[in-house]
Amino acid sequence: MDKLISVGLDVGTTTTQLVISALTVENKGNAFSVPEMEISDRQVVYQSPIHFTPFLGENLVDGEK
Repeated sequence: MDKLISVGLDVGTTTTQLVISALTVENKGNAFSVPEMEISDRQVVYQSPIHFTPFLGENLVDGEK
């Protein structure tokens, strides 16, 4: 069993959100086969509020904001 930290950033056409999760990963395969990794548990560590995606123009996201 291994623990990983996952960072997800969703920059959409109208909204942006950040989610940080702690994942537990387990090998479901046997000792004589190719590993079959599976996420067995996920805990949200942080979930930001949803923000409107800041645009400078029609097709340009304002990276500083």
